[in-house]
Amino acid sequence: MRETEDSAGRMTALVSIIRAARLSHDRELELSAKRELSERFGVKLTFANDPRLTKREESRDA
Repeated sequence: MRETEDSAGRMTALVSIIRAARLSHDRELELSAKRELSERFGVKLTFANDPRLTKREESRDA
């Protein structure tokens, strides 16, 4: 059970790091934490206000 708790804590920490890095415009830290989140937990994090997503949605609707 302890390993699961540690994993959940690490995942939560990574999400927090990614969010803080994004707010502070630290692209290198954001990408590094996203990479670890993806490789270690199989989770890909994207933000709803990401302009790349907006453009993709617009092109699908056109």
